[in-house]
Amino acid sequence: MGFLSKRPSKQDGEQGNEESIKKERKFEKGLKPKSPKRIAGKRIIRYLFWIFVIFLIIKGAVSYAKGTQIIQEVTNIGKNQTIVEDSLKGFASDFATEYFTWSVNNVNDRAVRLQRFISGIDQDAGLKGYEIKGSSNVISVEIYDTSQISDSQYEVTLNVRREVDLDSLQGAEPSKDKKGSVIKKTYMVVPVTVSPSGYVIQSYPRFIGNQLKGESAPLTPGELNTNVDLINQSSELATNVLQAYFAGNVNQLKYFYEDSGTAPSSLSQSEFTLDKVENVSLYNMPSSEGRPEHIRMETSVLVQNDIGEVFTNRWILNVVNKGDRLYVLSIGNPKQESIESGEEMGMNTQQPSNDEETREEISTPEDNHAFHYFNRITERSKLLYAFKPFSK
Repeated sequence: MGFLSKRPSKQDGEQGNEESIKKERKFEKGLKPKSPKRIAGKRIIRYLFWIFVIFLIIKGAVSYAKGTQIIQEVTNIGKNQTIVEDSLKGFASDFATEYFTWSVNNVNDRAVRLQRFISGIDQDAGLKGYEIKGSSNVISVEIYDTSQISDSQYEVTLNVRREVDLDSLQGAEPSKDKKGSVIKKTYMVVPVTVSPSGYVIQSYPRFIGNQLKGESAPLTPGELNTNVDLINQSSELATNVLQAYFAGNVNQLKYFYEDSGTAPSSLSQSEFTLDKVENVSLYNMPSSEGRPEHIRMETSVLVQNDIGEVFTNRWILNVVNKGDRLYVLSIGNPKQESIESGEEMGMNTQQPSNDEETREEISTPEDNHAFHYFNRITERSKLLYAFKPFSK
């Protein structure tokens, strides 16, 4: 019954309105866009930190599983050789010259000359003067090797050639069986100390044995070519080319080149002349390093100087066969062509590069023998030279 129901009071209406207003406000708050969270940067840093920690843990586990690692080999790229001053080499060479120079009738003069080199050892530097057999004169001193022992200690290995006159004893009775002179060759190691005032030798030198030659290695330049007609044609070409080379005739030499621009631009006449071509060996060479297929011609030739001495030389000519005619590509090994063109003949020689270690020869004023030669030690190349004599 309606009249029995309780009429809502004004206070109840106000409370209802307040509740509805709160609900609407909550609904409106739910419709507002969410603002970006300020902790996003911290979360990224946290992720990176844990990735780094995990990486360290994995790396440590792998290292532990492998155990201790031993380095088997260390490769140094570039040169790590000690540079020895030329003045130190010269000091050792001068000492060796005075060391092996004496007159059998005036040995004391040698002791005076040695005083400017030695300190702390006897005045004769170890020589027993009463045991000498004749006068000694140095012909040449060659620097064979140098090494650094410490910051102030060096050793210079020298090859000394000297002439010993065994018949120079004063008062010796004339004899029909004269011993004459002998040439002695000695390898000696000179210890040199670097002091604030200069170089000094404070201990005796030592003698070592002659250097041994290496084992022979098989040479396989290419496939051997046994074509008789081609060998005869090559022998004729070698004769013409080497005659022009020794004569220094550049214009004639260019005629035999495939490209005249690759021929030597200038040559001087040699003291040697071509006697004859003894034998020729031909090898078929494949194309490589920008060079076409060609024939490697290795020849043994006899050359003669102006006083009639005859020597055997080995020459290499790289040739190409075109139209039944042979043309020269280059003379010598391909990598040595620019050097050989001047040094094989002793003409237009080039200075060695700074990174080559060379054998140096220092001749004394008493040098009356032709012991002049080029012996180069190289990790990367060898110089060929034409006039190195050897027995047939």
